[in-house]
Amino acid sequence: MLTTFTSKADADVIMFGEVASQILALLGKDPQDAQGILTLEQLPAALARLQQVAEQNRRESAVTAARAEDDEDERIHAHDTAVNLAQRIVPLQDMLRRALQAQTPVIWRNTGQRNG
Repeated sequence: MLTTFTSKADADVIMFGEVASQILALLGKDPQDAQGILTLEQLPAALARLQQVAEQNRRESAVTAARAEDDEDERIHAHDTAVNLAQRIVPLQDMLRRALQAQTPVIWRNTGQRNG
């Protein structure tokens, strides 16, 4: 499944369903909904929440990287999972900022096949 985030303020942001579902849940939205909206009123809180999650994820990644220095298997795993959530949400954060500046909502749609 893919999720497409759309706003008149920016180009579409397309994410794999698993990552998008995680982000939508963090924003208090139901990832099982076929589509939804982040209203203009919800954008500031959504941006703040994504920033909070990104900072927490960076701290956790730093701890994992420090542990990986001492363990070869951990180092390999850390390399394999190098793209963390903090990095994945950057395009959506940018879209939300632009949408807020343009005073326009962000809409998402789930497309494609669901796994499971």
